[in-house]
Amino acid sequence: MEEAFLMVLFLCLLLFFTTRTLALNTITPGQSIKDGETLLSAGGNFERGFFSPGNSKSRYVGIWYKKVSTGTVVWVANRETSVSDASGVLSINDNGILSISTKGIVWFSNTSRNAAEEPICWCKVTGIRTWPWHMPM
Repeated sequence: MEEAFLMVLFLCLLLFFTTRTLALNTITPGQSIKDGETLLSAGGNFERGFFSPGNSKSRYVGIWYKKVSTGTVVWVANRETSVSDASGVLSINDNGILSISTKGIVWFSNTSRNAAEEPICWCKVTGIRTWPWHMPM
């Protein structure tokens, strides 16, 4: 009886951690990334999330090299409209539009999609892409 309980517990924990690991490189409509959370590419080379350049308190959403010690940023979404604190949220809606919001929309992507395609934002080994379109690198 105890062995069966331990096996069920092990399988539940395995499922939980596997699901959490898979969720770290993908967001779909209804999901979001809060400031402090990131998407990491499958190979661990790229990361997307909120950052502050240098000593600035302004927050931006960007893509950077994860394995480079300086965290070299290669793309910034909201370069013209920063978030003033750590309250930012990156999300994707049913139309495939990425947005950064606090109490209101700070930035959103400019795209459209075919209704048959399901929007998804994920990290690839070679970079981070959003389906059905991709963000410039």
